[in-house]
Amino acid sequence: MTHEKLELKYQQLYKSMMDAFASVNMQGQLQEFNESFQQMLGYTSEELQKLSYVDLTPTKWHAMEAEIIEKQVFIRGHSDIYEKEYRRKDGTTFPVELRTNLLRDEAGRPVAMWAIIRDISKRKEMEQLIIEQRRVEEELREIKVMLQAAMDQGQVGIAIVDAPDGKIRYVNDASLLIHGITREELTSAMSVNEDVSLWKLLDLDGEVLPLEEVPLMRAILYGESNGRELIIRRSDREDRIVLSKATPIRDEQQKVIAAVVVLIDITETKKLAERLMNTQKLESLGVLAGGIAHDLNNLLSGIFGYIDLAQEKILTKECDEGLTFLKKSMETFARAKDLAKQLLTFSKGGEPLKKVCKVEMLLKQSMQFALSGSNISINFQIAEDLWGCKIDENQIGQVLSNITINAHQAMLHGGVLQVTAENVVITSADLRVGHLLQAGDYVKIMISDTGVGIAPENLSRIFDPYFTTKQYGKGLGLAICYSIIKKHDGVIEVQSEVGKGTSCTLFLPATDLIDLDFKDHSPANLEVKQKQQKKGHILIMDDEDYIRDFLREVLEFHGYTVSEAASGQEVLQFLREQDEKKAEPLDALILDLTIPGGMGGLETITEIRKQNNRIPAFVSSGFSKDPVIAQPLKFGFTDSLSKPYLIQEVIQLLETYLNV
Repeated sequence: MTHEKLELKYQQLYKSMMDAFASVNMQGQLQEFNESFQQMLGYTSEELQKLSYVDLTPTKWHAMEAEIIEKQVFIRGHSDIYEKEYRRKDGTTFPVELRTNLLRDEAGRPVAMWAIIRDISKRKEMEQLIIEQRRVEEELREIKVMLQAAMDQGQVGIAIVDAPDGKIRYVNDASLLIHGITREELTSAMSVNEDVSLWKLLDLDGEVLPLEEVPLMRAILYGESNGRELIIRRSDREDRIVLSKATPIRDEQQKVIAAVVVLIDITETKKLAERLMNTQKLESLGVLAGGIAHDLNNLLSGIFGYIDLAQEKILTKECDEGLTFLKKSMETFARAKDLAKQLLTFSKGGEPLKKVCKVEMLLKQSMQFALSGSNISINFQIAEDLWGCKIDENQIGQVLSNITINAHQAMLHGGVLQVTAENVVITSADLRVGHLLQAGDYVKIMISDTGVGIAPENLSRIFDPYFTTKQYGKGLGLAICYSIIKKHDGVIEVQSEVGKGTSCTLFLPATDLIDLDFKDHSPANLEVKQKQQKKGHILIMDDEDYIRDFLREVLEFHGYTVSEAASGQEVLQFLREQDEKKAEPLDALILDLTIPGGMGGLETITEIRKQNNRIPAFVSSGFSKDPVIAQPLKFGFTDSLSKPYLIQEVIQLLETYLNV
């Protein structure tokens, strides 16, 4: 083959190469290069012929490449494959891989160098990705080890459960310890659905927690992040109180595939808080007891004083004045009765004795009485069609009085108390601050004063028992209001601004008003009824002789025939004897709820109702918190009497149900 043909073939070969090709003279000036080399660098052929390989190489590579040429290319005629960077025409750099070869003439003198150059940018990117992936994997392994150690050695219980089958994927040692089970016991129930009894979960009242209320199951079944405090009853019977928080785990389609639950044992924290609370209660009860003793002694002094005065007046034939003093003693007695009810209301229980009533009349009576003799006037704005409410008049009256007295104390220089009452309908979307108010009809009462207002730092504490900013306050007024309104399924809210006044808003569930006749039953307005003809036969059951004597005297004075019994056994015996004698049936029963050592009212009415569902029966007790007193119909009684009661209350109750 001729030299010209070889040259042509050589030219075709290096121009068609995918890799770049370039040759330089011994001064480094570019002589030959293919199109791939031009495209790689972004120069024209004319521009490249004016440049050297040094011009195309960033400075940081010059020394390294000079050493390779000196120690490898000049000595053995070629270099090892090495990497460096080239600089494009636009100034950007990129990595390349090449091997430099030496070209000699016939005399063996070096005349040029040439190389095949490969752009390794994508390879470098891939290598970097691999390095980064390995680094991330290593970090994840380290994190996994640390997490595993933390999960296994920590005090927080952790479990992971698959959805929806409840298969247990992971449980740490702390979780097993909290539950009081071993890992071997756990393997016997591979799913939380297979053996629910293994977990023995209770609510804070000690009742078994339904499966759908367990946080973990709510996360699995409903995809709900949730938490609650609950009790774990362990096999060693040592209950543990825990905070259980569960979170669903979802896939890319947002489907719940698992759930993780975290358990924090708060038993000791709860016990410590309870001990601290008991200590505070004892201190607070000491303060409260002193105040109650003071108030009660004052009231008793008034009652006994008025009775003594009445006795002296009657002995000296001054009966009218004696009657006046007796009425005053009854008024003072009513205040003592309210004090007792106030304490029962504040104590655990104290269920209201609800009856349907007109709120308008109760508002005006309670608030006007609380402001008697003051320099404050009241502006009532009450809707004409105001709904009624099923409430305990005494308790709601106490709420209104407490709020009114607070307003009075806040307006020392007088002013106007604004009172509005209207009908409102609450939808399920409505949320009252700190309370969930059920959807329905309500009577909304707003009481606004123009007093000194409440400081922001105190506003959040006004319902706390024993919290007060008054020098001689006991801190029970608004706490009792809160307790009463809550027991009426209502809400109380307070808004205030220092220097501008305070507004109290009450929401009470509404009901229809049917045949109501609101009367003033205050002791000062009671009229003594004349003795009438026989009205009916009443059986009284009470273990206290003086209560039976009192009721007998009252009822006989008002025309009733009275029989007595000291226990439920005596009542049942009396009824059997009446049946045997075929005597006239009784017209009503008044049964004491509690008989020490004997059958009480509840057991007695249960036996009576097996034979007689028609006879009116009234339960009586001094424990108004008892559900039998609060809901007599539910337990077989017709109505209830809460001790201490007035003569008129007993007579009105009988007349209501006996139609006399």
